[in-house]
Amino acid sequence: GPYYMQSGEFDANGLGGVYILSNGAVGLTGVHALNNYGDGIHVETTSTATFQGKDLSASNNSREGIYINSAGAVNLNPNNVANNFLAGINIHAPGAVMITGSKDYASVHDNLVSIIVTSPGNITISNIGASDNVLGFLLMNSGTTGNVTLKNISGSSEVVGFDIDTQGSVSLTNVFWYGADFGALIDNH
Repeated sequence: GPYYMQSGEFDANGLGGVYILSNGAVGLTGVHALNNYGDGIHVETTSTATFQGKDLSASNNSREGIYINSAGAVNLNPNNVANNFLAGINIHAPGAVMITGSKDYASVHDNLVSIIVTSPGNITISNIGASDNVLGFLLMNSGTTGNVTLKNISGSSEVVGFDIDTQGSVSLTNVFWYGADFGALIDNH
């Protein structure tokens, strides 16, 4: 059934901060996962309802900061996602994915990869500061015409800022990246 959590802190747990498996709608608000061995926030749902995550923080976890595998769309408003061993945010969903900073800007920094999204739907990301990651944004809706829209994003990385693979349209507005081998790699054919 549905699962909703409002306000919680999960710190220094042995296998992960929050781990949710559900066949219903999932919503998280004000959840913070810090210093966990494993993922900070891990959600897997077979529901086609939109996953709602508001004001989420995940830092210093030994795997992913926020991992979401949903059978529907995803609407995520992160706050601070930093110093996670793998990705800061990793989303797999067949529906549209929208990531918007929960305050003026969300900080997604010092992760191996800032944000990974795999979705055949539209991907929209805005109001994110993403510095000091090895890889910036990996946005994959290969073989589909889903659109990718990035707005108000700045950051730095070692290898690539934006790696985008889609047959749909790509829109970058007010986007700044520095220090990478490639600022943007866009495969749009």
